[in-house]
Amino acid sequence: GNIGEDSSEAEIAETVQNIELGTARDLENKANEMADEGKGESIQSIVEEAQARINSATNAAVDNDGLERARKASQKHLAVLENVYEKVPDVAKPAISIAMEQSSRHLGILENVKSQVPAIGEISQQVRETIRNKVQEMTENFKQANEKLQNQLEGVEEGSSEMDEIVEEYDNKAENQENGDEGEQYTPNIP
Repeated sequence: GNIGEDSSEAEIAETVQNIELGTARDLENKANEMADEGKGESIQSIVEEAQARINSATNAAVDNDGLERARKASQKHLAVLENVYEKVPDVAKPAISIAMEQSSRHLGILENVKSQVPAIGEISQQVRETIRNKVQEMTENFKQANEKLQNQLEGVEEGSSEMDEIVEEYDNKAENQENGDEGEQYTPNIP
């Protein structure tokens, strides 16, 4: 059909989101199954991939509906992770814990943006840019957290207090970001 440019942009965005979020759902189901079977090994990469899909669905949003779809997917992802966390072997818990932290940080970004944009209609280029930068930066931070965790795991077989310290450190980092993050302007908080 002959549709105005605006709606076609929103339609394209929705199509992209549906693909990404559909994939995220499949991955989450897979993670749930593995957790039910007590398999911890490759769950981390599955939930990370699901988060990556949700991130890219978030970046695709051009209007409120798109943001809302991403927000719901993010909430569901966090719920899946909480469920998975209960079931996986202890050795996999720290990685899932970091994934939960990341998911909740992602949800925070979306809630924050939601409170700043009009209830209906499209979101400005500037807001989209802000979302993209925040998601990007969040991803970098958690990549570092996971690398640090891997190094710790190689050195420490048992789950130890060092694990808790890593997770706590990223908790604090995320909180600092949340707190210093009132306005539209966003400065990367690089350690």
